[in-house]
Amino acid sequence: MLCGLLLLALAALAGAITVATRGYRALSTEQLAATLRIEPLPDKHFHATLVLPGQPVAMYDLAGNVFYIDAHILRWHSLLRPLGLHTAYRLASVAGRDKNAAYSLAQPAALDMFRLVKTFPFLTLLVDAEHKSATVTAAGRAANFDVLVSTTGLVIRPAAP
Repeated sequence: MLCGLLLLALAALAGAITVATRGYRALSTEQLAATLRIEPLPDKHFHATLVLPGQPVAMYDLAGNVFYIDAHILRWHSLLRPLGLHTAYRLASVAGRDKNAAYSLAQPAALDMFRLVKTFPFLTLLVDAEHKSATVTAAGRAANFDVLVSTTGLVIRPAAP
């Protein structure tokens, strides 16, 4: 009876992990997470056009002279990697100088692994979700950038011409 309950609990945990990691992209090497076009506007504002792979173009009017983007990165315990659970990421939000006026990039989910780990600290035995990576770039002149993500976090680089 006890063994059956343990198996049922493990099956429920596996199902919750499957649902809670939906929307995260697997990550093993540096990858292009998005392309970015910045166009300055008057009065310390700028227009940011962000293209994420497989998603429609998103446009934001932001205040300040700095573009900010962050991501949630999940690093699974090495013993779980043979089960197919690898480091994964999801872009979370973008903002200008005022991070209180941030725009969410993540689709709302009933279960989100990043939030689950924050709510149930025992899950840190399975996954490191403490990592919220962010990067910024100047937005004072028109330019194109690549937003790249690796197992160490986000980076913005000028796009190749």
